[in-house]
Amino acid sequence: MPDYKKAARRAAEKYGVNPAIFSAMINAESGFSPSAGSPAGARGIAQFMPATARAYGVNLDDGRVTDDLEGAARYLRDNLAKTKGDYRKALSIYNSGKPDKYLPGGYPETIAYVKKIMGEAGQAAGDRSSGTGGDTGGSVTPSSSAEGTAAGGQAQQALSFLASRRGGTAAELLTAAATAVGETPESFVSPKTQNPKTQKSSGSGNYKVQSGANREGAPLSADMRQFLKEMTASGRSVTVTTGSNHGRMTSTGNVSDHWSGNGVDIGSSANGFPETGGGVGDLIAAHAIKRASGKSWGESLKLARQGGAFTFNKGGKRTQVIWKSNVGGNHYNHVHIGRGRNPK
Repeated sequence: MPDYKKAARRAAEKYGVNPAIFSAMINAESGFSPSAGSPAGARGIAQFMPATARAYGVNLDDGRVTDDLEGAARYLRDNLAKTKGDYRKALSIYNSGKPDKYLPGGYPETIAYVKKIMGEAGQAAGDRSSGTGGDTGGSVTPSSSAEGTAAGGQAQQALSFLASRRGGTAAELLTAAATAVGETPESFVSPKTQNPKTQKSSGSGNYKVQSGANREGAPLSADMRQFLKEMTASGRSVTVTTGSNHGRMTSTGNVSDHWSGNGVDIGSSANGFPETGGGVGDLIAAHAIKRASGKSWGESLKLARQGGAFTFNKGGKRTQVIWKSNVGGNHYNHVHIGRGRNPK
């Protein structure tokens, strides 16, 4: 019999959610049974309603239990983004569709559901005064290179302790702490941890353009290079995987920003984030949104985690950021940035 508990832990780790809480949630939903169903129409190991399954690209009829688990992990991750990392509220959304139904006076089923999951996850985590161990809420294994590098020495123990008490991961705690003081997670990272292969000389920004990203004789525009330079000024290094070497027309029949060197794609494989969105991709998109819109880091990160096709007009320039969206094609495996033309 397949080890669905192990698969659930892998899905949780892949999408940066607490493995102990996620495993307890799946146990509460189905007892790890892929054939589970409910009178309300929920199906499968994660008890997806059909509409939610479609929204997360899950086919409930193909027998791919791993896909169901990964869809559930993405759904819980998105709920956490909506609730600023509050697992009880995120679980309440998963069960009832609303973040407050686990509170006294809420739905009895949801109250019992959240209590059961958090209690089971707490038992799995145990009282680790040393802050170490396994796949539990106290683990400080990073979900991305930028988030993980802040945990070391005493900071590692502190983050681990807070994670075990709060029910979040070190990565989430780091982002929350950075947002609270108006900084970015990268400002908490030691410069020694930056990837030297993507570092540029002083004044040129922390980005590089992959070989073959541009057509011969069609480099990135000066405006796009300046945008990338300012976007990466905090130390968040990126690799442009597609520049002007792109089809001339978009799927909607317009001339692509890429064609004139005013569009870039920042792809998953070269930048270390999953093809299904999330992780470092959220941070890259947030930096692009912040630079394009002038919004705060917290607001920018929230938009990036939600995903979508965003158009901003700032300083006489139009900037489009597409991330975790199927607008114009699959934008889960890359962050698209377009510059220059006025919106129609």
